[in-house]
Amino acid sequence: MAKLVTDYSNYVAISTTKTLKTGKGKVHAILATCSAAGSGAQSVTLYDNTAGSGNILFLGYLWYNMNCIIILPDYLALKFSTGLTVVTTNAVAAFIATEEAE
Repeated sequence: MAKLVTDYSNYVAISTTKTLKTGKGKVHAILATCSAAGSGAQSVTLYDNTAGSGNILFLGYLWYNMNCIIILPDYLALKFSTGLTVVTTNAVAAFIATEEAE
């Protein structure tokens, strides 16, 4: 049985690029919040890569005081093969629930 990872290590702070996983896995939930007004695009981007570039799995834009919660059942889960890197911009922070491959 695969392990669902929901601990603090999957938290991505404001204006950060963070590699959460290397290798295969799935994204089952995306929770993002925009805590302050910022200039320019305020977004959270998930990449199938170990760097903040390459194949985009998800791109979401948020506005001031906006929260976003996306729950993905197994058949809709975002699958990654190289790794999972999350990039947040401006005032956006995110928490990503992932499943490690068996």
